Amino acid sequence: MRLDTESLRTLKTTIDTGSLTIASGMLSITPSAVSWKLKRLEQRLGRKLIHRDGHKIEPTADGRQLLGYAEIILKTHDEAVQQFRLSDLEGRIRVGVTDDIAVEQLPGFTHRFQRRHPGVRLELKVEQQLTLLNWLEHRKIDVVVLPLEFPMIDKGDIHLWEDELVWIKHRDIEYSLDDSIPLVTFSPNCTYRNSAIEILNENEIDYFICMECPSLQGVRSIISSGMGVTLINRGLMDRDHCEWPEAEAFKMKKDVTFITRMTPLLPQRLREAIVNELNSALSKNPNSP
Repeated sequence: MRLDTESLRTLKTTIDTGSLTIASGMLSITPSAVSWKLKRLEQRLGRKLIHRDGHKIEPTADGRQLLGYAEIILKTHDEAVQQFRLSDLEGRIRVGVTDDIAVEQLPGFTHRFQRRHPGVRLELKVEQQLTLLNWLEHRKIDVVVLPLEFPMIDKGDIHLWEDELVWIKHRDIEYSLDDSIPLVTFSPNCTYRNSAIEILNENEIDYFICMECPSLQGVRSIISSGMGVTLINRGLMDRDHCEWPEAEAFKMKKDVTFITRMTPLLPQRLREAIVNELNSALSKNPNSP
């Protein structure tokens, strides 16, 4: 016995809509064809899958059970078709991302995009938030994917996921607020650096910048060496890092949202393609459980 996806899709659509007529419209076939496909599926299984209550169609217990399998099969089938169907898009897309996205998720996105859209030339630039936003404004890139704090988010931004900014240090090193705090920061065009300095100044904390680095791995490595403290995404902490307890005195809670922002000049079809691929590859925090 074999279950074909066409019959399973007919069953799912009919149960979801509760109507042969509505299902036929959604499937672009006649109501009699819908009825025939359902009857043939019932004959193959030797089970009654639906029953009619006036004009409304309800699934039987066997129908509900098969529907669960149908949803899994159809989802997998449709994803496979989408994965291997090549688009006819042509053009050029310049995408700017921050270092954390480049390290954690960019390879999966680029692999998927280039396989799906071989006619599109994808160009990538890795930089810090303020530089990327400047490039987007001056049309040096078409798309940015980056983390921003709430005041910097625009109405048209596409939200991907959220994370919390936390103060971190090496597990075995203590830093007292009574001493001058060694601050490890990203370069000046990173909003995390600006937030860290703002918080320290607002709380009248004496500090000095012991290291300034544009690289995420560089910042994490220096924290691992026990050189200082930094403000970073919770999801980017390494095993030998922990939260800096003294930072609780700041009474600050800062969240960041990873967003996609695009130039309105990007052609609509390229715009839709990049949004679909970014949502598929980057819609979930890679560090969440």
